[in-house]
Amino acid sequence: MDMDKNAVTAHLGLGVEYKRQMLAIEKNLSEIADSSSIINNLLSRLLFFYNADRAYVIEFDGDLMVGTVTYEVYSQEQTDLLNIQYPQESTFSRWIQQIYSNQPMIIPDVEAIKDDSPTEYESLKKQNISSQLAIPFSKKYTIGFVGIDNPRRFVTNSSFAFMVSYAIVAELNEIKLQASTERLRKQLTTHQETDLYVSFFGGLTICGAHGTLHGDQITADQCYQLLVYLLIHRKRIRPLRELADVLWPEAAVADPYRDIKNVVYRLKRFLVDVGLVDLVIGSSGSFIINPKYMIYVDFERFEKAYVEFQTDSSLAVKATAFQMASKLYKGSLLPRIEHLHWVMPRVSYYQGLYLQLLKTIIQCEINEGLYSSAQRHAITGLEIEPYDVDFKVASVVCMYAMSNRSLADSYYLNIEGELTNQQKEYIAAFKYRN
Repeated sequence: MDMDKNAVTAHLGLGVEYKRQMLAIEKNLSEIADSSSIINNLLSRLLFFYNADRAYVIEFDGDLMVGTVTYEVYSQEQTDLLNIQYPQESTFSRWIQQIYSNQPMIIPDVEAIKDDSPTEYESLKKQNISSQLAIPFSKKYTIGFVGIDNPRRFVTNSSFAFMVSYAIVAELNEIKLQASTERLRKQLTTHQETDLYVSFFGGLTICGAHGTLHGDQITADQCYQLLVYLLIHRKRIRPLRELADVLWPEAAVADPYRDIKNVVYRLKRFLVDVGLVDLVIGSSGSFIINPKYMIYVDFERFEKAYVEFQTDSSLAVKATAFQMASKLYKGSLLPRIEHLHWVMPRVSYYQGLYLQLLKTIIQCEINEGLYSSAQRHAITGLEIEPYDVDFKVASVVCMYAMSNRSLADSYYLNIEGELTNQQKEYIAAFKYRN
């Protein structure tokens, strides 16, 4: 009976404190404009609510899988905790897994993980951490945890921490968005008037000194197709008849110069808004991209990164090249017109290069024991090519390596008929390794 009364009292206490802190947060959010100050204030609320020694934000590098504390607050009584600098995934793989499952990390007593996670246990003990609560987040601009060290009350209740983490992540994204906008502003102001940065992956984007033109702003299909074709083939003048065949593949054009000139005239109405009215000009009886512009194209930079990745033996160079290629590959090449016959080969070519990069980096990560990262890249590959057996093999291998045996067994049964004997033996090495 006394235990029931204690439970009810504790529950009521949780509810009262939850409401009190949420009201305080709402008031502070309306009064504070600076995002960093808001984050520190929210961490202080977590500190008080859980009666903890420290609250902090760990942000992970999604490619390098290294975590760093970017914000932290301490209680007045406890300031001797060591600064957290979480190492690579191979040491804290549990943390990485929690991010992708979006489950809180709850450790009421650090002694409970001594046997199953000895490396993590030793690290926490060295930092004088006896209990811990951490809430994962994975949003557009950032991934990581909101952590609370040595909580003394409400330890197993993560609902308040989740609510606060949403507000913290919103401010983190605001900070990163502002920084990105400022970088872009500086880039634009330092660009030469004739520098253009053109992206084709995920859709057409042209960024210049006077603004950015997105492909969906060019509502006329013929204008869009002509601009894309001229940008792709900008290094050589294309015959007028060839341009006409691109724009009217199933029709005979009696006066191609006149008809294409009309398309160019309409195209200029879209280009004028970003100061590029002279981007397309007439030359030698045809139409070209004005050679005064210095144009940097994403698929050319992507291909350069791919070659660097494949030819350089340095792991550091490979990692940098892969990050660059992944950053550039924002999706299929020109999805709006990927069905056109002159676009299809390029779509296939660059998608093939990216899939090959993924397969190579996955194998490197498996060899290094970075299974969560390898599985993440395998999932990316399957999103692009759902029937690729190599990505399926990598997925099941990572499941077995991370001890998700029931899921791994089920997944294996689904793909077993697609596997070669060599692939089955490779998977078995991980299945029976432990």
